[in-house]
Order: sequence, then structure tokens, then C-alpha cells
Amino acid sequence: MGIAKTLDFMFKIKTPKFIIELWCSFVHLYFLTTQSLWRSVNKNLFAGPLFLPVNNDYLLLGVQTVEDRWIPLFESATMKGRKRIGHIWLCMVKKAYDFELKGEMTMIKAAPEGYDQYRENINRGTIEMVEYSSSTVGNSRKAMVYTPPGYSPDGKYPVLYLLHGIGGDESEWYNHAAPQVILDNLYNDNKIEPMIVVFPNGRAMPNDRAEGDIFDAEKIKAFETFEFDLLHDLIPFIESNYSVETGRENRALAGLSMGGGQSLNIGLHHLDRFAWIGAFSPAPNTKSPEILVPNPGDTTSLLRLLWISCGDQDHLISNSEQMHTYLKENDVPHIWYKEPGGHDWPVWKNDLHLFSQLLFQP
Repeated sequence: MGIAKTLDFMFKIKTPKFIIELWCSFVHLYFLTTQSLWRSVNKNLFAGPLFLPVNNDYLLLGVQTVEDRWIPLFESATMKGRKRIGHIWLCMVKKAYDFELKGEMTMIKAAPEGYDQYRENINRGTIEMVEYSSSTVGNSRKAMVYTPPGYSPDGKYPVLYLLHGIGGDESEWYNHAAPQVILDNLYNDNKIEPMIVVFPNGRAMPNDRAEGDIFDAEKIKAFETFEFDLLHDLIPFIESNYSVETGRENRALAGLSMGGGQSLNIGLHHLDRFAWIGAFSPAPNTKSPEILVPNPGDTTSLLRLLWISCGDQDHLISNSEQMHTYLKENDVPHIWYKEPGGHDWPVWKNDLHLFSQLLFQP
């Protein structure tokens, strides 16, 4: 019986915690003292976690001692397998997370070179413009929809709703990031689950174009109104016109800047609708962490993934850091990814590449 199966069995039969602690400590000690890789990475006994391959995932097994620099890694693991038993930390992390060991540092790898470049002779998805009737706004509205390679009405697909920034509309991602190229490449590399991606217009008002004073109070208010348009108009339209898996486990919400704030505001307020949430460089429209996560235990039990990322040169990084600090202090699992860059498209394209690989995993 392998390590993961043994642990699973011990949890199922409700093995006493001290026995699990002893067993994990033994496994940890065994690997650290017998495997040259772990001896080279962990110069001091129990200095860091083990990365043990289990099927297509990694099992991280760590013993928490004075080496608390590793604790954020376990706090960021958002898969269902995350557990803490006394001083033992255990969690499962998808290989799509793509860890890189560098001495005492563990970090997420950035997207590889060419990840956003058009490739010849691969299967491609389809991206199209659609119109839907919005009872919230009182007229028809536009959205772009990406369906994956091999999309078939006979299948059922989860959906990612991906939002734009304050100066954009439903075409912003398409015009600046070519997300269909990024996604097609990931499918070709077998790194992503088949999904539909919807690019809405997050400015829910009769004239929703990004023109004139984009900071006008009425236009800012329209970004709040979008919550109702999304829930009551757009999602029902998508689920009526595409072959979609319904339910919160099959719905993700993410966005950049203003859309990142919307994703946190809407997603965390409606965990009955969304289990996967991502905020790329969230803007100041983000509500305070205390409002978004008033009951950390309830949020933790419902989330499958909460991703927050921001460029290290971004002038809005304090919004992300405030959210990360609150989540960390309240033991809410999340991924906090601070990456090189500013408030710009190289950062957000990289985020889409990384975030999308973690979605809709079993």
C-alpha cells in the first residue's frame, strides 16, 4: 500500500492523531535520511516538506517545527486533501501547479516561453460573439464564448467566467491576450480540463461601451450591477445554449484588475454558485476581507480554489497583500502568487496560463 493510500485508510478508520503523527514523522525521517534529493534540499532535519509523486499529483508531507517559512506553502494548498494533525501538515497539490525547488525556496514557475504563441497543426477551440437578453439592464448584451477543441453537444463542460478591467469590455481579453491561443496550447499539452470560457462585459448598463469618462460614478456603479446580470441573465443563457455541467463545482469566476475585484466580491458572496475563484491584480473596488470572508470556516469548507496574484511592481498590490494577510491569519486556504511585473498584460496572460490548469480538477 502506497503512502497516499495508507494515509487515506488511516483517516477512514479514524486512527488516533498521535499514531498518524508518529507514522508521518517516520516517513519524513526515512526520506530525509535515505534519499539524496531530500538531503540536499533539506540541510537541517525537518527543514522542509517532502514532494512525493502520487499518480498525477504531489503529496506534500511536512513536520512543522521552527522552520515556519514553509507553512505558507501548505496554507496555499487548496485541494480537498489539505489536513493538519498536530505538528504534521499534509496536502495534495496538482502537478499543474508546477513547483520548482531551489535550495530552501519553493516557487511557482512562470509560463514557459512560447505559451502564448500560435502553433501550427494542433486542435483548436472556437471563440465567438453572442448576444443575450438582460432583464437586469433592460436590453441585449454581448459576451464572447470560447469552446474547447472537440466541443460536442453530447458532452458536458464546466464554465469559467473571465472578467475584464475598468477600461475594457467583452472583447478586451481577446484583443490583448489572445486567450484562445493560450488555452489551445494547454489543451494540446494535456495540461487543462476541457472547459467553456465566457468573457462578459462587466459594466452592466444600457450603454456599456468603454468610452468617455470610464471613472464616472454611474459607470463604476454598473460594475456592481453586473452581479445581478451575471447570476440572473448571463449564466442562465450560457446554460441554456451550451452543453454545460451545472452546479457550483462546475463554475469558476476570475478576472483582472476591476474584474479581479468583481470576482472576489461576487464569488465569495455566492459560494453557492462558484467553487473556483481567481483575482488577478484586484483593483480598489475589492471589498474588505472582513466583509468578503466574515466566517473563515464556512468559506474554507466551500472553496475548491481561491487564487490571488499580482505583479511585484503593481501600484495596486496592497489590495492583494491585504487580502492574503487576512486569509493567512484566518487559516483560509488560498494561493498567493506574487510575480514579476506591473499592472499589465504579461502578468495577466501568465495568470490565465497558471490558473486555468488548476480548475475543475477532481
